[in-house]
Amino acid sequence: MNKIKSASIFIKLSIFFISVLTFLNSSSFADIFTDQIEIIVSNAPNFIAGNEFCPGKDLLYLRLTDKTKANNGTIDNMSVRLISAQGADSEDVDLTETGENTGIFQAAKGIIIVSARPIIQDATLQVAATSDTITIVYNLNSRSRVLATLNTLSEVNNLSVNPDSLLQTAGKPFKVEITARDARGNIVSGYCGTVNLEINYISPKIGTKNISPQNTANFFNGKAEIFATYSDAGIIKIIAKDKNNLFGESSPITFLPARFKLGAQAKQVAGKPFNLTISALNQNNEIVSNYENPAFVMMYLSPKIISKKKIKFDKGVAIVDIVYNNWGEKRFMACDEKYPDVCGISERIFFGPYRFGIEVVAPPAGRDKFYLEELFNGKVTVYDYQGYKISDYAGVVAFKSDKEVALPDKYFFDWRYQGRANFSISASTEEPFRIEVYDEQFPQAKGESKIIQTLSARVKLEKISQKGGKAILRIKIEDKNGKVIVRDNSTIFTVRFFESLPDNSASLTGEEKVTAKRGIADIVIIDSQSETVIVNVEPEPYLEAEPLDITFR
Repeated sequence: MNKIKSASIFIKLSIFFISVLTFLNSSSFADIFTDQIEIIVSNAPNFIAGNEFCPGKDLLYLRLTDKTKANNGTIDNMSVRLISAQGADSEDVDLTETGENTGIFQAAKGIIIVSARPIIQDATLQVAATSDTITIVYNLNSRSRVLATLNTLSEVNNLSVNPDSLLQTAGKPFKVEITARDARGNIVSGYCGTVNLEINYISPKIGTKNISPQNTANFFNGKAEIFATYSDAGIIKIIAKDKNNLFGESSPITFLPARFKLGAQAKQVAGKPFNLTISALNQNNEIVSNYENPAFVMMYLSPKIISKKKIKFDKGVAIVDIVYNNWGEKRFMACDEKYPDVCGISERIFFGPYRFGIEVVAPPAGRDKFYLEELFNGKVTVYDYQGYKISDYAGVVAFKSDKEVALPDKYFFDWRYQGRANFSISASTEEPFRIEVYDEQFPQAKGESKIIQTLSARVKLEKISQKGGKAILRIKIEDKNGKVIVRDNSTIFTVRFFESLPDNSASLTGEEKVTAKRGIADIVIIDSQSETVIVNVEPEPYLEAEPLDITFR
């Protein structure tokens, strides 16, 4: 828009006498100018100088003082002519004296200044769209004198809005340059209006946040540079508009979150789905409700993508179902799919087991019970929520039982065990019992064995027959009532004997190790010497056994 500025501040004014046009008395001009003449140019009817002139909007008011007209006792009329050099237009402005003998002349109404208008009306002066010069001519007694020349500036056609980047961070100040331009795109250096800033929401189509500041008047040489802030995410355009409906709009600007905040409970069960809440935050840690970009979740410091589903945000928050079936302390990272530098890292989340499985080996060779104090083996397997073995489990397992059972104090798993470990126990009670294991860090993860039964037993030696230097002995496994435990087909006896005369005359006719069959085993000892031989057996598993003395004669 073209602008004409007042003589004192805004208009580039070339006048014969600064501010007040003064013509000194002389013989050649005595009939025309006998005293001072002054002209005031204003855009307000109260003739306050110093305001800007906006062609096509503001009115140009003129006041002329001619002291030669102050004493003639009448109210006079006079005129001045406005001449546009480039616009090829002129306009006569009639001025009427404000009262008798005042010598002050004013126009009844303001003059409109326009540029390149197809229709020129009265009281309207057309100037060029580019820079132009308006000459103000004073007519007196058929003589004309130039009172002043006003240099107009190009008319502002639009406002250009240019951010320092089309990719911004929500809530972070960024520079915006607003430039007043004419129809040819040239900068209008004299523009100094007030521009309001608004938002045109592109994606999503609606929003609640505005840009800050919402206006600026800091134009210098046709430009205003501001540091603006938009606290939401999404794609927007910035609109600049002044009171005269001058309009400008930026290119689409993408605002991204400053970071993601990831939240979940600090303890989770391996293999069990849990909610990972992802909040998109701006520079001030406020949720950006218009964020809608797809994102992905991966393990922190690992290329493994955890969630392959497209993560959708609703009002800046996404809740993602995550399944992680390994053990230990982990962190997750969420990133914008298109702009992976926009990320967030969770706090440490510990993943514990869901349950333990305990398998106890069956008693050997047909037995349905273990003997008291017999050492037997078991196996502990750690499982996730979905029933899969946790192969990298390296936790600490504790054992317990409500009966008198010799249990390991603690068992330290190693990841090399691949989620399964062996243990050994023994019992000193005949009451049925179970074994329970649990994770020390995750005590809700536990496992329980089937019922385990034990039996009190002992080994008894007896002589079946003896004739000459040959004795037949029987080894029996009896319960506490003296009954042979016929289901034992596995106990191994190591036979040991000692001679009263250590001359090695005694010997076994078979192997020194014998295995019970239906709870018994027979052995034969021969001796060619008259002496006493002490026979003892060592059962495996361990059972109490009393030695037997045999006398050879």
